[in-house]
Amino acid sequence: MTTSANNSQEQVVLDFVSAFEKLDWDQTRSLLDDNIVMYITNAEGGVDKVQGRDILMQRFQTVDYSKAQSLSLIPTQILSIETGKVMVMVHVKAHKNGVDFQNYGAYLGYIKDNKITHLWMVEAQPAYSDQFWKT
Repeated sequence: MTTSANNSQEQVVLDFVSAFEKLDWDQTRSLLDDNIVMYITNAEGGVDKVQGRDILMQRFQTVDYSKAQSLSLIPTQILSIETGKVMVMVHVKAHKNGVDFQNYGAYLGYIKDNKITHLWMVEAQPAYSDQFWKT
């Protein structure tokens, strides 16, 4: 992974990616501000706005990621844009029901007091991703 200076705001985002990869929902939750606002790419390539940690955690858990025989979220690059703003590129790999899946997601996070307050997510293949996780 290419990284700028390893600092606490980057670590918050890396910890989030790691917790999500492990499906460790308690750890994932602990890294999110109570009032987080997240913009998530949908299957049509648009964006869904989700507001509030509890609602976001429910959204995450509507997809049964545990059905995958393997799931890897590999940060390939991370960059602190400025104080409180971090961007990360993630290579997503999974295997489920004999099908290999690969995609890329980019995340822009706002960090305050070691919590993610805002998160924008875009992915390379939203329709493909939606189809893979629904089957």
